[in-house]
Amino acid sequence: MKQAEKEKQLALTVRDDGCGIYPGKVAGFGMRGMQERVEGLGGHYTIESEAGRGTCVRVTLPFTEAEDTAAKSRLSNTVTA
Repeated sequence: MKQAEKEKQLALTVRDDGCGIYPGKVAGFGMRGMQERVEGLGGHYTIESEAGRGTCVRVTLPFTEAEDTAAKSRLSNTVTA
């Protein structure tokens, strides 16, 4: 695939310095819900955590030209006085 044909991506990283997620802890509805939504949109979701050292959630979503055009259109419609 040529570089120009690759999809644009939206990457989001959220990191904290809290207590982390303890090993063996079952994911709650919030984490599972985020993962299902991201994967449903064709994206990738990863979570890195270490007990006592915080948590890092990384999300990458494909961003197509049609979505880019629609987003710009919505923005210009909401910015008008």
